[in-house]
Amino acid sequence: MVSDDTISEDYLLGKLKAAGLRITLPRRLISRVMAESHSEFINAATILERVASSAGRIDASTVYRTLDEMESIGLVHHVHLGQQPGTWHLSSDDDHQHLVCEECGKTTLVPWAEVEPIYRLFTEKYGFHAGGNHLAILGHCADDCDEPPGHPHASNDPTPHSEPTDKRGRDSG
Repeated sequence: MVSDDTISEDYLLGKLKAAGLRITLPRRLISRVMAESHSEFINAATILERVASSAGRIDASTVYRTLDEMESIGLVHHVHLGQQPGTWHLSSDDDHQHLVCEECGKTTLVPWAEVEPIYRLFTEKYGFHAGGNHLAILGHCADDCDEPPGHPHASNDPTPHSEPTDKRGRDSG
């Protein structure tokens, strides 16, 4: 099995070709940028900038289309990390979930097998089918990134937060 850090441009191009896609110059350039990014989370604007700095301009729709193709054959994962634009990263494994520290930006990949029970609960108990790895679970990591004062789970917050609230945060009782 190939790891995210060793995925090369040739590997990506080979997988695209095996999926029946033509190897065009834009696909080659996008594959190069993705291969050079290793396990970095990268958005379409950054891909466009990196391509432009090395080889000239390509159309944004081509970037999105190529990333969609790469995602459909399992080469990249698309995820939204908080309020930022969607990002993609190379992925040589199966689905996983992302834990993102809102303080330092550290992202931890959690194997799907470890989060699948909560997704199953959403379906069985609430009839809700959550959308896989397109979302991130936001919070604060253990690397000295304490939750901000006033956060419901902060250890320094003396205020109880057990009262139900409506969607505007007002007491519903």
